[in-house]
Amino acid sequence: MKNCVNQESSKRHSVGEQVVANYLDECGIKYLFDVSCGVKGIKNGLLRFDFVVPLEQDRDTFDDILEGKNNNYAVIEYNGIFHYHLIMGKTSKYTLCKQQFNDYLKSIYCEKRNVKILWLPYWKHVKTVKEELNCFLSNLSITPKITLK
Repeated sequence: MKNCVNQESSKRHSVGEQVVANYLDECGIKYLFDVSCGVKGIKNGLLRFDFVVPLEQDRDTFDDILEGKNNNYAVIEYNGIFHYHLIMGKTSKYTLCKQQFNDYLKSIYCEKRNVKILWLPYWKHVKTVKEELNCFLSNLSITPKITLK
């Protein structure tokens, strides 16, 4: 997480989140990890985005994004199995519905603010994840500093 601007986040990375973080690092792209941008969830708590990528990569500080004063960023969400399936002994219909509704709220939040969001489901192969990240970032005019093999 060498290009992570807010490394004080104590949240552990899932394997998929680590793939995304490694790719962003390899590309030299600055990002924020596990960020709340003011989205309220189904139980009124603040929801958090996995990755927030500032569109202005040459800036030194991103406090205005963290404070919700700047929408000039894109979001990358890596969704694990709990976003899609009931897991016996781990989740219930309620927790699955809550997770999916919170994802919907994130989507609406981004749409209203014209913030681009990339959803990456857990079943995608690492190579496909990297290709989608490359395409997403290129469409945002953020040029990765590496070429996919």
